[in-house]
Amino acid sequence: MKNTPFIQIAGVHDQEEANLLIDCGVKFIGFPLRLPVHKEDISEEDAIRIIKSFPDDVNGVLITYLSIAEEILFLCEKLGVNYVQLHGDIDLVELTKLRQKRSSLKIIKSLIIGKKEDASLLKELLSVESVVDAFITDTYDPITGADGATGNRHNWAISRDIVRKSTKPVILAGGLNENNVVSAINLVEPIGVDSHTGVEGFDGRKDRIKVLKFINNATCALQEIVIRPTNRLTLEIMEGLIRRSFNGKCQAAGKVLLDLKECSYISVPVLIYILSMIEWRSARSLKTKIKLPEKKRVRDFMRLWGFPQAVSDHTGHSFSYFITEVDQEKYWGENKRDDCMDFSYYNARSIVQGQLINNRFFSISTYRINKYADSDVISKSESARWKGPLIKEFLKSNLDGHSGASYVASRVVFEAMTNAIRHPGATLISAASFCENRNQNEDRLLTITFWDNGQSMIRTISEPARDGEQIRIDIPQERHFCFNVSSKTYDNRLKTFVRSSDDEIENYSDDIDFFLACLFPGVSSDIKRKT
Repeated sequence: MKNTPFIQIAGVHDQEEANLLIDCGVKFIGFPLRLPVHKEDISEEDAIRIIKSFPDDVNGVLITYLSIAEEILFLCEKLGVNYVQLHGDIDLVELTKLRQKRSSLKIIKSLIIGKKEDASLLKELLSVESVVDAFITDTYDPITGADGATGNRHNWAISRDIVRKSTKPVILAGGLNENNVVSAINLVEPIGVDSHTGVEGFDGRKDRIKVLKFINNATCALQEIVIRPTNRLTLEIMEGLIRRSFNGKCQAAGKVLLDLKECSYISVPVLIYILSMIEWRSARSLKTKIKLPEKKRVRDFMRLWGFPQAVSDHTGHSFSYFITEVDQEKYWGENKRDDCMDFSYYNARSIVQGQLINNRFFSISTYRINKYADSDVISKSESARWKGPLIKEFLKSNLDGHSGASYVASRVVFEAMTNAIRHPGATLISAASFCENRNQNEDRLLTITFWDNGQSMIRTISEPARDGEQIRIDIPQERHFCFNVSSKTYDNRLKTFVRSSDDEIENYSDDIDFFLACLFPGVSSDIKRKT
């Protein structure tokens, strides 16, 4: 049970209801029998008949208050089940007998929240965990005396504490339904969930839509995706890993582990990509953990480019919140200051480049955008940085020596920032850059990366353009420019073409054309001119 998500729907009235659950993809169906409080939903004879009809991948689970090993085992064998969920006050001696008499039987022991003090629950857990396969936390009803199937939630923080202290898997139950199961899983982090009355309609029978939503939401939230790049991590490699890792799986998986341990190099665009993934998941209360690179120079590169601070700016959580506990113990505090401001970068190919890097010119800048923010101030301040003396000298010497290089770079930054800031739904924007210095040829590659959490700029511009709406304002001719564009074709060949900033955008058809149009002077994604 340790590595398999356990999603159970309990309480079946008849064959028709059992078939509905199976059609919805339920793999564990609970049968509450021999109960001291509630009336059974079904007779033992009907339960036997229904369980016999189950496909091989569907399991019947006996849910009972019985506390004598022989009686429990007899009923399990009578029903033909391999799983039993014990809600009665069964002691360690009887549990041990049950384990010894049938070692293959999966024993799930309930821990009832609200019936005992927290300390007593922990004592119970420690006393029996060696002879059970899993625990299930459920809710006590002081009015009826029921230990579960109450339809009521309990304090999930107590269940979360049990998950952390138990050496055995923990299943969460108690008042769960299709609407709260994701938040419950994200908080408690159980291996599975159980619902009984939470997926029933007003008639007391299982509701197909409720069951389907519960199963889909729970399955997604319980999924754990591991992304494990190695060696050099470029944007192309990262995107491929993401596609393969999520292939056929829920995009909103409850847990994602990004294992960067074996990375010897991480490109700046990848840092922005990871930022966007963390921000998206964090906004939906989905857990993301990062295993840091083993090589210190790569960790220091992430610090030097302001990645930890950017993560905090994007999510409101400290960077340590996203780091595995092992890495926190190993790497936290390895520098005098974790923001990496206490040392300099010495591998630059020129003094100017070194100064720009050590002044954090290229590092990640994050801006928060709201209806009160002055977008012109943000875009103009970023653009002004690219007109400073150091970057001007650097661009002049590296971009083919053209005197207009600094103008083109600042213009590109200004237009991209302006469009990103003003287009629909954006509340965050991040920008970072980097100049490769691996060899003489790559020394001329300056990468500028922008990201924001609003609607795609391509979509924002292409839709009105194709509908014949105006998407640019008139700009004087002297502010227009031409530039070479290199892109890879589907067969991985490199093609180069020329784009002019005064091109007729209305004639474009490909996404890359609309993307490039975002850099043209006067192009605005604020189509309705509201700002």
